[in-house]
Amino acid sequence: MPLLAPISASKAALDALSTALRLELAAWNIPVSLVEPGTTDTPIFGRAQAASKAALATASPDRVRLYQDHLAALDKASTRLRPRPVDPVARAIAAAVTARTPRRRYVVADARAASLLARLPAGLRERLVARALGLRGVRAGR
Repeated sequence: MPLLAPISASKAALDALSTALRLELAAWNIPVSLVEPGTTDTPIFGRAQAASKAALATASPDRVRLYQDHLAALDKASTRLRPRPVDPVARAIAAAVTARTPRRRYVVADARAASLLARLPAGLRERLVARALGLRGVRAGR
């Protein structure tokens, strides 16, 4: 997601880590499952918003202007994209931990849409995300 590169990178790293661990631990029949919670109502979003405001307050006005339109579009989009309750995530974790043969991946609520989106060709995916978030100037790369 635009302006969420660090969290996107950490999620990709968790995916790679779970795959590697699954392969490493298979010799001992130790399963490894990945739970994809999607946008869940936790304090992380409030902390991220506070950190963003603090960073913007110390940034030069020229830099802030560069991101002004993107930030405004994302603020507007975020009012439509509300975090989901934690209960479905807790149920998915409980299912993974108690399953006799756990699945490799447990995808919760809005994470399903992101999972489907990830399978689309890059150019189409980027245009759809940009349109959904109200961002301008995004073109398909090669």
